[in-house]
Amino acid sequence: MATYSANYDDCDNGGGGAEAVIFGLILLVILGLSIYGGFLWLNDLYVKNLETESNSIQVESSIYTNTSHAEENHTSAEVVSIRNCINGSGTIKGDFGLSQSDKKRVSVCEISPGEFGLWFYKVGKFADKHEITAFIKNNINTFDELLNYLKSTGYNIP
Repeated sequence: MATYSANYDDCDNGGGGAEAVIFGLILLVILGLSIYGGFLWLNDLYVKNLETESNSIQVESSIYTNTSHAEENHTSAEVVSIRNCINGSGTIKGDFGLSQSDKKRVSVCEISPGEFGLWFYKVGKFADKHEITAFIKNNINTFDELLNYLKSTGYNIP
């Protein structure tokens, strides 16, 4: 029977095999993270572009009304007067958050003495504002009555 033996000391291949594999894996991980980060950036850009597509009326640089049902349920003149009031033509009386959500809020604007417009919105991912609805609260004569109304509907009133 023949025996097999070899002198392994003569087979020096530089010992770089393990280092090359580790280096390759590191490069692969870096490449993968770069690609993943690129997809995240593109997704954020895509979402931002959706918010400014043609069916969105952009009231202010970061306020979007394409998700609102205000004009479907209330008169256009009423909704426009509230939007204008919020954007500076009236007196903003406060901005309050909903107790159950840190994203849903209401801004209160006094359109004329004793006439209060409520502008409900949701804060988006980029701190932008997406209108939910807007209407003038009837049967309210004072700001304190309005605060009581908002408190009874779940808004945090200081």
